[in-house]
Amino acid sequence: MGLQHFAYPKREDSKNFGYALKNYAAFAAFFLASAITQPTLALQALGAEDLPSTAAQDAPAFDEKAGGSTIVSIIVENDSFQGPDRHYTSGVKFSVTPGPLTKTTQDATHAWRFSLGHMIYTPNDTQTRAPILNDTPYAAWLFLEATRIKRSQKKTDIYGLSAGVIGPEALGDELQNLVHDVIGAGNVNGWDNQLETRPGIIAFAERRWHGLLDGEGALKWLHLSPHLGATAGNAFTYANAGAIFSIGDHDATFSLPDRLRPGVFGVGPTGPSKNFAWSIFAGGEARAVARNVFIDADPPFGDNVTNNGLDRRTGVWDAQAGFTLSYKRASLAYAHIWRSREYDQQTHRHIFGSLVLSATF
Repeated sequence: MGLQHFAYPKREDSKNFGYALKNYAAFAAFFLASAITQPTLALQALGAEDLPSTAAQDAPAFDEKAGGSTIVSIIVENDSFQGPDRHYTSGVKFSVTPGPLTKTTQDATHAWRFSLGHMIYTPNDTQTRAPILNDTPYAAWLFLEATRIKRSQKKTDIYGLSAGVIGPEALGDELQNLVHDVIGAGNVNGWDNQLETRPGIIAFAERRWHGLLDGEGALKWLHLSPHLGATAGNAFTYANAGAIFSIGDHDATFSLPDRLRPGVFGVGPTGPSKNFAWSIFAGGEARAVARNVFIDADPPFGDNVTNNGLDRRTGVWDAQAGFTLSYKRASLAYAHIWRSREYDQQTHRHIFGSLVLSATF
């Protein structure tokens, strides 16, 4: 059952919200249940029926003490950590990494991670119902994601595919205003001007090196992790490079927190920690951006929505600082992110927070 076989319900009016949500919930439940019980079936749900098999599927399981159980995590990114809704205002991703991890070489382990994600973009003025020029357009992206992680003592390779829908079927209007009703915030009124329906698909690959500063004595607390990567698709296309410097425990079962793309993409925990583990980190990345549908809003998959007169910048950067805490089977991480202006008309940098909660079962 690939995405090509899943019919997105048309949103005629607000009464269809429940119907649409039930359809998405049913498909998401099938996808995530498959991720836990049959990872290959979950890959087929993304239309990846022809992905080659790997030796990892038949390899012996890692010992649980080294991180061999199923991991469930949720990421919440929001600019309410800093201020009002604007630009990239909300992101949520629920992920399952089925265990046990598999060991294919003497020092390398492999794992699949399956996720359901949602992202929301809005302009600065969310009260007016009129179209707004020279600001971020209203848009939402609902997607499924499959990520392959290969980790060794010196490096980690991350590659995967995200596929879903951008437009009214992504339920940005309904979900944002539902949350605002719950927390007592004002309604967001301009969703009639959101990007029209289109698929949202990206493929990504990244290599991260670690252990570059590992040593004896005081140096054992210092860690440097540079990375290089690329993402291509009709939602985002960019090349990225950066590094994270951290101070703390060098626990092989815990690493930098996961994020939603685009962003400094960590692996997150890969199993239970032995005891209490902690780290503080700071760093960032630079991106050379060839496409960002939430700014460009133009062909491919064109529609009647213009790009609001925006002039996208090719060079964009993120800086972030945060901490990680883990105790046995539970972990928590927080990152505060400063993002540069992404188009010329943007008057200031964007700031938001990213909270990650994980549990190992």
